[in-house]
Amino acid sequence: MHLLRVWADEAGESHFSDEALPERVVPAGTGVPELTIGGPLPAVEVELVDVRGDGTPPDWHPAPRRQLVVFVTGPVTIRTSDGGRRSLPPGTAVLVEDTWGRGHVTEHPVGDQRVLQVPLRD
Repeated sequence: MHLLRVWADEAGESHFSDEALPERVVPAGTGVPELTIGGPLPAVEVELVDVRGDGTPPDWHPAPRRQLVVFVTGPVTIRTSDGGRRSLPPGTAVLVEDTWGRGHVTEHPVGDQRVLQVPLRD
């Protein structure tokens, strides 16, 4: 199981990397397929966020904290300061760790989008 990561190097430039999560297979109950679980990631809390994209061009920003972000209901495009660009479908989970430096740009489509934010302990 892999997770997209956005992180900052020593100079404050942001980058993408694909990170493998430790996995474990858990048998489920009768009539339910077995589960492959990735992680664990040390969560602090869970927040549901509604983003109302209005077509305003987004700006560069560092992540407010180390967090897992899941784009639940819509696509999103993320750009990193090293020139990387990823267009992500709904349901994509991103580990965001560029908490300093130039940061990244998150381009939301026009309209409402649901995002799940899970702040992580260091």
